Amino acid sequence: GYGSLQPGNEVLLSFHLPVDKQPIQVQGRVARVNEKRQVGVGFTHISAQDRQRILELVVRQETSA
Repeated sequence: GYGSLQPGNEVLLSFHLPVDKQPIQVQGRVARVNEKRQVGVGFTHISAQDRQRILELVVRQETSA
């Protein structure tokens, strides 16, 4: 589980954006794990297409706020 993750561990992640059925797939490295077992991950590899999809979601969220 998440409890075994440590900063520096390499991970593969797949997740969905709320506006899209196509999953985002990234490689990353654990940056931090807090006492609640929440994990922060920095992306080390993401396709240009997936990066663009995330940016578009962020821009939509910022302009609707």
